[in-house]
Amino acid sequence: SEFETDFNLITRNAKQAPSNEDKEALRDSWADLKIRAEKGRAAKIENEPGIKFQVKLGRAKVLADAYSKKLEDQYKLTPEEKKRYITEHPEADADKIKEKAQAALARVKGGEAFEKVASEVNEDDTKANGGELPWFGKDGKLDGGGQIDEDFVKAAFALDKGQFSQDLIKTKFGYHIVKVDDKRTVEPTPAPSPAAAPPAGAPPVPATTPQGPQEQVHTRHIYFSTDAAEGFEQEEVQKKVKRAMEDATLKYPVKVPADFPVKVAGMENRIPGLGGGQSGTMKGIDPNEKK
Repeated sequence: SEFETDFNLITRNAKQAPSNEDKEALRDSWADLKIRAEKGRAAKIENEPGIKFQVKLGRAKVLADAYSKKLEDQYKLTPEEKKRYITEHPEADADKIKEKAQAALARVKGGEAFEKVASEVNEDDTKANGGELPWFGKDGKLDGGGQIDEDFVKAAFALDKGQFSQDLIKTKFGYHIVKVDDKRTVEPTPAPSPAAAPPAGAPPVPATTPQGPQEQVHTRHIYFSTDAAEGFEQEEVQKKVKRAMEDATLKYPVKVPADFPVKVAGMENRIPGLGGGQSGTMKGIDPNEKK
């Protein structure tokens, strides 16, 4: 019953209901953690100075993070604030971005060279080479490293050589118009030989090399980023939260001596950016310093 209560708390905000397998895996890890914690309490480890400090710090962090989340909810932008921001920053207008993408699509449908339009409007590094992207397969892995968005991959493999998408492709990065320059089939790269044979009786290691020939496409895209439109709200909220934190820091100062020793048994007694250590001293803190 205790696990069920904790499980419901852990998963109450999940976007997707956890599967039975997820629940069983969590049950195992929950039970393991609970047993070891009980053993630690029975051994009176929680009374050790270093452990008491870690528990105190962990509790403070949980409360601080929860307070930050409360401030984020409190300072969400109102519709009026969003409208005012977009008026002052037209590059963050999602409708305008889509309109620009639609205008570019109309240009290539009207007969303009795909590479020419990409070299004029693209909002990434491919602007310099007509929107050209490296070869990639159905797993989305780019030759030379990197990963293509799943929706982009689906759109590319649905096209024949020489075709371009007749509608805008929306990914987490923005709007794309996709063109397939070429297609090929390649043999998978053999996996490197293991440095040493597995010990006798060890279970076999599953092969990670794809089985059989792999289809790849060579594409170009015309691209408009939606980062500004999709990220400004969070950025503005964080600015409000930061100001609220600064106000709290000034209103409720924590006063300490300018120099004092920090010694906690069993700990590496150093606070990043402030100094300290075994009988070390803290950096002087100026309460009037601009935060």
